[in-house]
Amino acid sequence: MTQNPMKNQAKRMNNPQGGSVLVIILVGIVLFAALSYAVTQSMRGGMGNIDQERSKFAAREMIEYGQRLRDTVKELMITNGCTDTQITFEGATYYTPVSGYLPYTNPNAPASKKCHVFDAAGGGIRFTTPAQNFVDPGFSIVVAEHCHEGQGTGTSPCPATAKELEFNVVNIPKRLCQEVNTIANIGTVGSDPPNEEYKINLDRRYIGDYVSNDSADYIIEGIGASSKNFGCYMDNNGTFVNQYIFYYILLAR
Repeated sequence: MTQNPMKNQAKRMNNPQGGSVLVIILVGIVLFAALSYAVTQSMRGGMGNIDQERSKFAAREMIEYGQRLRDTVKELMITNGCTDTQITFEGATYYTPVSGYLPYTNPNAPASKKCHVFDAAGGGIRFTTPAQNFVDPGFSIVVAEHCHEGQGTGTSPCPATAKELEFNVVNIPKRLCQEVNTIANIGTVGSDPPNEEYKINLDRRYIGDYVSNDSADYIIEGIGASSKNFGCYMDNNGTFVNQYIFYYILLAR
């Protein structure tokens, strides 16, 4: 006996399995989309965290290297009897687009090399540009052309007798500059770095003398960093306009 076709059709219409399968497929699509979004956001947040941690590490690296240079300068003066004008950073190189690579040869340095920062007979430390894998492009330089507010004794127009011996890393990323200032307690966390004019004579790396009359005679001030021996700011009207400059005072005068 054959079944009634009308009854079979009614059974198919009342069977919920087909509708359930469709609902399951739609739910699966929604869940997959939600999971993909969550993973994407997590990856973005993870990269942001990685960049922030790298910035913190690079900031600490620069500060620690500046501290090491400062300690070495003091050690050479106290233990080895060097004057500041005898101290030499020979072994380091400084690149200028005008003159190419320039040495730090100091004619006042003793032949014994007891006043050489980067020689085993003197300070015995290794020259490097800190955060060099993070800063691209970037370079470091030791200069003696600025007075820093709250550091030395100089007042405008910053005589040669008052200029600080200073280590700079030039053209660092803004985030790295902000991390330095967070550590130095300059400004508020995450705020824009302060602005200040940074002028140097591009050929004037420190080679034992403090120049008294050049275009770089001025006091770095007004950056919220009085009495801070390190920090970071943006050059707003100097040699490297719109670039961020890290500084560490090696010898306040």
